[in-house]
Amino acid sequence: MDVFADYILSYKSLYLIGLGVYLTLLLTSIIYRITKRKWKPVYVGIIVSLSVSLFHLQMANLPWDFSNISKVIILSIIIYGAAFALAASIAGIVRTTENQDERDVTYGDKN
Repeated sequence: MDVFADYILSYKSLYLIGLGVYLTLLLTSIIYRITKRKWKPVYVGIIVSLSVSLFHLQMANLPWDFSNISKVIILSIIIYGAAFALAASIAGIVRTTENQDERDVTYGDKN
């Protein structure tokens, strides 16, 4: 619980979680488009959130020991969960638009 209180709930970590969510969504969508939709965004998001968390560890100049790696894993789970929830809520809002023609014009989808 000490790791959770000291590291996850600190102001610096909340900022990094927000930045991580943004980077995870951005990089996942870029990789998804580059691979021409062959790689699933769920799996790409897991890899990207883990690499973003490792990048945060590298930026903080912390040693690569077990406690810091466990913090990175916890942070990547939180980042991925938040990014997945945000993407799902945006997709839900887009799909529940009442006016189908307005949705087609806005998002360019004819399905």
